[in-house]
Amino acid sequence: MELVHNASGKHPAVIFQQDKKPQDRPTPILVRNFYEALAAEIVRLLREERKRRKLSNYAVSQRSGVSQSMLSLVERGLRNPTMELLLRIADGICIDLPTVIKKAQRTLKKSKAI
Repeated sequence: MELVHNASGKHPAVIFQQDKKPQDRPTPILVRNFYEALAAEIVRLLREERKRRKLSNYAVSQRSGVSQSMLSLVERGLRNPTMELLLRIADGICIDLPTVIKKAQRTLKKSKAI
């Protein structure tokens, strides 16, 4: 078994497990660390923006419908956020989540974390 990176370069977190038999197609393996790093960076950027706008956890909680305790757990890295949770938090901060995701991806690429 040999591990080779995705030749298309479309997604650096996907590698292929390639068997020695030429008739076998490579099987994608998702590298979990990329997604964990991306989620952590998204949360960091959301927290940074919340603080930049001088919004309290309470204010974001009221605007987003996410409890203060959950928001705190997510920001401290003690809970992994779902997409719905990230969307709610971004909405509570009044920021576009796709923009934050793109910024997080750029940050990770620059830091060579992926």
